[in-house]
Amino acid sequence: MNDEIRLLVEEALFSYAPLRESHCPISVEVKDGRVELKGVVRSSVMKEMASRIAWSIPGVKEVVNNLLVDCQLEEEVAKRIASNPQTKAWASSVRVQVIRGQVRLKGKVPREAKEILCQVAKETPGVMGVEFDDRAMPV
Repeated sequence: MNDEIRLLVEEALFSYAPLRESHCPISVEVKDGRVELKGVVRSSVMKEMASRIAWSIPGVKEVVNNLLVDCQLEEEVAKRIASNPQTKAWASSVRVQVIRGQVRLKGKVPREAKEILCQVAKETPGVMGVEFDDRAMPV
């Protein structure tokens, strides 16, 4: 029954065009009718719709929506960079962008700072990958 519910939820999520077309990484786990959604979506509307879709499946008794939203992940990465003693000096020199859980850090910082900044970003729950773009940021 759990596998059947999981497949139905995955199919229903995929049938929702905004989620399908944005290629958001979402995983579905089911145990005793309890559906847990994990991954990253582009917007809070997508997160809410994923819950509604999961609830619409027969046999679902509970939905735990642990999806992260890109803008929330951006904010969390930026906060971690600003509060980390090793990276806070560069917080104002780096812009954080997240698309489907992939973090892009952009800015001009010393070479040694890039590695530390990327490590702080990687340690943020929900981050799927990190890259650093060291071209100058537009003013």
